[in-house]
Amino acid sequence: INPNFAQAHNNLGNLLKDLGQTDEAIKSYQKAIEINPNFAHAYNNLGNAYKDLGQLKIAVSNYEKAIEISPIFSEAYNNLGNAFKDLYEFDDAVKSYQKAVEIDNNVYEPYYNLGVVLIQLKQFNKAIESFESAMDVNPSFAQAYNNLGSALMSQGRLDESVSYFQKSLDVDNGYVNAHNNLGIALTDLGQLKAGAKSIERAIEIDPEFAEAHNSLCLLYTSP
Repeated sequence: INPNFAQAHNNLGNLLKDLGQTDEAIKSYQKAIEINPNFAHAYNNLGNAYKDLGQLKIAVSNYEKAIEISPIFSEAYNNLGNAFKDLYEFDDAVKSYQKAVEIDNNVYEPYYNLGVVLIQLKQFNKAIESFESAMDVNPSFAQAYNNLGSALMSQGRLDESVSYFQKSLDVDNGYVNAHNNLGIALTDLGQLKAGAKSIERAIEIDPEFAEAHNSLCLLYTSP
């Protein structure tokens, strides 16, 4: 590796991070930045490494530095939103995701992540719009269908939610969250046998899925 080649140090950091050697990856990203202080991608990657270590405030400062260098860095805004989300700073997360899609509306992750935070804020209609945008960009994104279904279920729109949970499973039939959520929605609609079958399918796929065990327990113990 050329000791003065910033890109090579950044690439080495990515490799080390993929190998789970996060501390060593951080050193490589820092070396890349030392060589090129305006290397926005290295700051972004450094933020990701610190986020993996749970050092969220440091991650935020690195994402913000990446954005300062490159104000149209959509990925850095998305990552900044993720860090704010993990810090429960939801308003800042929303602003970051919105900026990410303003810069580039052809990526689905910021739309999806925005929807997740909007559910936390109980802004269900806006969350639904965000998940729909994510699905427009990536029609094979099972999590978006599932979470849209969850938003609809939170509004009591059970029939519609069932449709989206089923669409999620059409994309990924092994997606345990969608099986469990479908079971809950069907149960709430009074379709107890179908609901139990769906929840049991989630447990069959993942016997350690505690949420599904809890759903099944509630179903059988409800009056």
